[in-house]
Amino acid sequence: QGFADANYNLGQMYRKGDGVKKNMKKAFEFYKVGAENGSVKAQSNLGAMYQNGVGVKQDQVKALHWFKVAAQKGHKYSQGNLGIMYYHGQGVKQSFLYAYMWGNIASSNGFEYGKMIMVESQKRLNSSKLAEAKKLASECVESNYTKCMTLNK
Repeated sequence: QGFADANYNLGQMYRKGDGVKKNMKKAFEFYKVGAENGSVKAQSNLGAMYQNGVGVKQDQVKALHWFKVAAQKGHKYSQGNLGIMYYHGQGVKQSFLYAYMWGNIASSNGFEYGKMIMVESQKRLNSSKLAEAKKLASECVESNYTKCMTLNK
């Protein structure tokens, strides 16, 4: 894990220009190595870089993949980003049900923006779908993220 975290830290340095010349491509490269070796923060940051096309060509499908990997490990920001991606249909078929589910999970883990995802998604769900979204969120959390319907889709 130390190798993965070291690569995450190097990615941070290049992203911020902290002690080195700011270089988003190098930041991406270090995050990628860190992510592939298990750093949750690197996985989330790699997802964000793919999502926004920073340091790499924009790729919503790859962003979704890395957010899912980090979300499955309990990373609240990645969980919130999944909610946003499902809400907007970025890299995945739009689903207000899954947007609500991930917003709920992120919110329960302390990500404030998760509440907004829930509120906006709830406006687009009937009572039956809202109940289903709440049930899926509960099952996901109770299984320690192993039974999250969207992780394998």
